[in-house]
Amino acid sequence: MVGFTVKEVYDTRLESGDFLFVHASYLVNYDYVIDIKYDSLLIQGGASLPISQNRRIDVCRRYATITQQRRLV
Repeated sequence: MVGFTVKEVYDTRLESGDFLFVHASYLVNYDYVIDIKYDSLLIQGGASLPISQNRRIDVCRRYATITQQRRLV
């Protein structure tokens, strides 16, 4: 059986969509994000997911990009 890492799935299939790769174990659909902080995301249902230290800048940029694109529509 061949397995894929979360990063491989994100890089090959989801990066162009509205997903945030916040941690080695977490991909989050933008539509489920309630609030974003420096080191975590609050998602629907009340869960808080950590943003790994090495992903924080990329996540904030991606979040801002998606937000801007949606405002233009």
